[in-house]
Amino acid sequence: MSFELAKEYLIKKDYGKALEIYDKMLSDGTASKNVIYLEMSKIYSSINDYDKALTYLFSLICDEKCENKNIVHFEIGKIYCMVNEYAKAVENLEKALEETNETGEMFLSVAILLIKTYKNVNKHDFAAELLEKIKNRFKSSLIDETVRDMDESIYQRFPGDYEFNGNYQDLINKYIKILEGIDYRNSHILCFLAQAYNFTGRYSDTVKLYESYKDKIRNNIFFKNKFLNEYEIAAHKIDLQSKPRNMMVVLSNRCNISCIMCLTSHCKWELPKEKLEEIINLFPYLEKIMWQGGEVLFLPYFKDILKHALIYPNMKQSLISNFQLADEEMIELIVKNNIELTISIDGVEKNTYETIRRGAKFDRLESNLELLKTLRTQIRNKMILNMNVVVMRENYHVLADFVEYAHKYKFDFICFMPMNFIPQNGVKKQKIIKEQQDIFSDIDMEELKIMSYQMLAANKKAREFGIRIESRLNTVDLTEDEIKRYESDRAIIGSYVKNKKEKISKIISDKYANMKDGAVPEYKKISSELELNKTSGGQPSLTPVADYKLLCHLPWFSLTLDFDGSVRPDCQCNIDKNIGDLEKYSIEELWNNEKMKYYRRCIIENNYDKLCSGNCISGKITEFHLKLL
Repeated sequence: MSFELAKEYLIKKDYGKALEIYDKMLSDGTASKNVIYLEMSKIYSSINDYDKALTYLFSLICDEKCENKNIVHFEIGKIYCMVNEYAKAVENLEKALEETNETGEMFLSVAILLIKTYKNVNKHDFAAELLEKIKNRFKSSLIDETVRDMDESIYQRFPGDYEFNGNYQDLINKYIKILEGIDYRNSHILCFLAQAYNFTGRYSDTVKLYESYKDKIRNNIFFKNKFLNEYEIAAHKIDLQSKPRNMMVVLSNRCNISCIMCLTSHCKWELPKEKLEEIINLFPYLEKIMWQGGEVLFLPYFKDILKHALIYPNMKQSLISNFQLADEEMIELIVKNNIELTISIDGVEKNTYETIRRGAKFDRLESNLELLKTLRTQIRNKMILNMNVVVMRENYHVLADFVEYAHKYKFDFICFMPMNFIPQNGVKKQKIIKEQQDIFSDIDMEELKIMSYQMLAANKKAREFGIRIESRLNTVDLTEDEIKRYESDRAIIGSYVKNKKEKISKIISDKYANMKDGAVPEYKKISSELELNKTSGGQPSLTPVADYKLLCHLPWFSLTLDFDGSVRPDCQCNIDKNIGDLEKYSIEELWNNEKMKYYRRCIIENNYDKLCSGNCISGKITEFHLKLL
């Protein structure tokens, strides 16, 4: 029995035989326990039994006689990276680096993994500093690869990272330094530098940049349009020469399920063929497009559109889906091409999920999520996976569980949003659902406190797992005693939820017993257009470019084509403040019509209180969403 024989079995992937040899060597005492434990941990890690691997590694950490704890910490760090527990990975990799000779190959291996892990927890400055350190000490193709990856991260993290917490001036300086050299990415850098200036409110710098470099981008219509668009934001233009860079498109209201809170299925809508052709004609200019339904995977032509859009390398695609109809071919297409995916999940156990998402199967969801996780692990690219959660009485008391679920299936982001689309006046069926599930219209303070506690717990877990959260919920501050009460006795929450549901059921039984069912109406229009006042014409009153930060840039670069043909800058804009109807106007006409220009004018003049959504004004919608792609 020897290490050589064990390695032969490992080459053949006969892990069981290799483990038998190591067990025999342990019992015979023919090799060091520490060495064997380390090798056995690697085997268990390779077969994805991470708990078993960690058991052996933690045993070595606790052993005072273990001499190579830097290697042990490195192996622990690798495992935590594999399971997306990046905070724990950073802790162990930092210890491994601290205990490793700075001139050896081991130091290089640990450093490169730590750089990648720093990026996953948004410690970009730490990553850049460590990368600079190893560049000066080692020459390796691994470093070159990491530099390229880091460069891509620097270019992409600011325009597309919702949790970038670095020093914006340092980022601007980085862009300026690159711009001063001869670099094939100058078009990228000009645009990203303009975005950085605009995001930080330095509009006059963007104007100067554009005036100095506008002739440098000649043949690439994508970057030419993007650079012009950033200039028009900075110059506070109202009538734009640039074309939209971001679109959210509802292709159809057809859906394979019937969620209890959804109204869109009652409004029959199919995007007209000529409008789809207009959208496709904009592909060369678009930076991002989000496809939405209904259910996009329910549409027989959707896969062809998705594939056609891949021809345009500068356009990021994303889609929102209930993921019930995803097959292996579609999931592989999404993962291989880095298509951002948002899955709507309102329950993380079977009964709740199927109660809310009528017609959906929880088992089907989980099997598709398992396949998605497997393919993401195999392909190892940068596909972004998001979760949308509509909060209601059915799930408000278990919000922290969604973070655990997101971690299990490697989600990157969760958005919690309130249920608020059930009409105040509807047929019996709708009124009952509203009474059963809407916790936001008629506030129960105890429900509000439970939801607020759940969001505290959800945010805590999200920080641990490296998952981003956006909450559009109105929560309240809790006292320390209230938090301790909920933490110490979880039964309090369960008991209150149960009693409240029973009380609501009795109210519904008494209130609607004699009311006729009626047919659910088919809404032709749920939204309405913005009404302009008589003094809304003309140019904005601000003549010079003022370097104060605008609330939002969306009306300058974005359009949402919604589920009833209505159009507005973004899905967060008030549904009664649309700029027009797709059935009456072309996208080009809508882009610069008087109502769209009114949006831009109001934002420039800080006169948006009656126009814009309270979520945007209050900061519930992040500044990244309002200003970046």
